[in-house]
Parts: sequence; C-alpha cells; structure tokens
Amino acid sequence: MNILVVEDEALVALLVQEVVEEAGHACVGPAASVGEACALIDSCHVDAALLDIWLKDNEFVYPAAQKLASRGVTFAFVSARAADGIDPAFADRPLIPKPMDERRVKGWLEEVVSGR
Repeated sequence: MNILVVEDEALVALLVQEVVEEAGHACVGPAASVGEACALIDSCHVDAALLDIWLKDNEFVYPAAQKLASRGVTFAFVSARAADGIDPAFADRPLIPKPMDERRVKGWLEEVVSGR
C-alpha cells in the first residue's frame, strides 16, 4: 500500500517512514506542510495516511485530512495532542500518541490492510 506521511519534524518523519517501509508499504512523502500534503494527494495514489496534526508555522493538517476523507482514504493522526484537541469533524479517526509507539503504527497498518 502507498502510505502518505505528513510530519514536519524531520527525525520523526524518518522514523514514521522507516516503520511504514518495515511493514512492507511504500511511503508517500513525507510532507512537512499542508501544501506539500495536498500536492501529493493530488499527484500520487494514496491508500492510507499518517498525519501529524500541528505542523510548522502553526499550520493544522485538517485541509489535507478533509481532502483524504472526501476521497475515502483511511487515515490516522500521529500527534502529541490529546484526543479532545482534535477537530470534532475528525474525532472518529484513530489517534496514535507521540512519542510514537512503532507497534501501534504497525498494528494500525495491519488493520487497514485487513479492512477492519
């Protein structure tokens, strides 16, 4: 599967990319901004996505999340924000808290592959 990664912290982005690739998937990105994420969504086939919520320059990932949702793409947030800090429009989406537990990311990817 092609997994979009949106993360503005370079070391965290590399870690997420490594986890995605170790799980046998292709990493799309990583994108560090909403503009980069939306460009990748428009130009690449994306099966699922892992999204940091709060990006550089106080930018929130929600426009990219909306674009993914409108296309029926499954995604989860990977963020230090508490679940009650997520935009209510996306409250039903999974939250993988930071610091990120690789097993939770791999477990989520397995759920996506199996269609659960």
